[in-house]
Amino acid sequence: MLKKRVENIVSGATDAVTGAVSGALDARAHSASVRLDDDSMQRIDQLVKAEVVADRAAGIAFLVQEGIKARTDLFDQINDSFAKIRQVKDHLRSLGPATSPGEESGASD
Repeated sequence: MLKKRVENIVSGATDAVTGAVSGALDARAHSASVRLDDDSMQRIDQLVKAEVVADRAAGIAFLVQEGIKARTDLFDQINDSFAKIRQVKDHLRSLGPATSPGEESGASD
């Protein structure tokens, strides 16, 4: 009975991870080179050996997507900061001259 419960738990966890990995891989359209430390590469290799992902690239894509989902708060803060920076730049531009430095109104070469 305990063996059956453990098998069900493992099966459910495997299905959940497989679904998440499939979603991460379906959305891949870009490539990027990365350098990883030994511990990170060992974790990627664990995913491959456990057949959670097909290869290292799939493992990295999966973990990047999961990391982004886990840190949406960080990306929200970054977007808020960019919006504030845009507002300050717009305000500063409104204070300055309409021409770029070195340009003079009506001057010709």
